[in-house]
Order: sequence, then C-alpha cells, then structure tokens
Amino acid sequence: MPSREKERRTRPRVQVGLAAQLSDESGATGLAAETVNVSVAGVCCRVPRPVEPLTRVKITLLVPDVKSKKHAKSAVVSTEGVVVRTELLESEAGKETYEIACAFTGLKDKDLKIMQSYVDSRLDQTAPSSKGRGSQGAGTKPAS
Repeated sequence: MPSREKERRTRPRVQVGLAAQLSDESGATGLAAETVNVSVAGVCCRVPRPVEPLTRVKITLLVPDVKSKKHAKSAVVSTEGVVVRTELLESEAGKETYEIACAFTGLKDKDLKIMQSYVDSRLDQTAPSSKGRGSQGAGTKPAS
C-alpha cells in the first residue's frame, strides 16, 4: 500500500455512511454511492465504477436533520464538486468497488450550514464527555 502524504485537510471529517448520488455536470449519468466520511469541504464515498480524477460532478447527499427528533428527517444537499482521488478497493467475481474523494466547489450557504451542523453533531457524539461545548474547538479532528 502506498504511503500517504502529510495530512492536508483543514476541516474535520466524520465517518458516516450516508446515501449519495454522483452525476456528470449535465446531471444525465447518475451513480449511486455511500459515503465513507464527510466534511464541510468534501466527501469520500464508495462507488461501483471508477471516476477519473479532476472530473467535475454533481453531488447529492441525504443528510439527517440534526434538529429533528431521532434524525427522522433528512435534508437534501446538492452541490458541485471535483474528484480528487480514485482508488480501487476490491475486485471479486467481476464486481469492483472504488473509493473516490470529492472536494466541494459550489456549496451554497444553506447547504454549508446543514453540513456544518451535521458534522458538529457527529463530532459532539464522538468527543469525550465534558461540560459545555467549549472543549470542542473548530480544529478538533475525530479519532481515526
């Protein structure tokens, strides 16, 4: 396995499997996906076929509404992005699984707020118990 370069991410990511769809810029070709992790800057997901790095895509995510009881509702976050990494994970009996990472390039303010609220709520769930939210700083990274 190749060694990874120094971590360049500036935003915390949370490990979560959300329903997602990727499509080309025209919206014509859809590709069902499940996220591996998300942040306000991008998403990593698993897909059944490769997508070339630097490909522009439309990304649609179903994000649980952190304000609804038991996350019963979901918000639809739609944005544009660019594929920054594609990696073959598995190939068994003719079935391949790829992991792709996408950087958001067109996240609207309302969708940014939804993503930020969701990521913060997940970080709060994984943070050590403490009184108040003051110990959860913006630069805190989730445990791997």
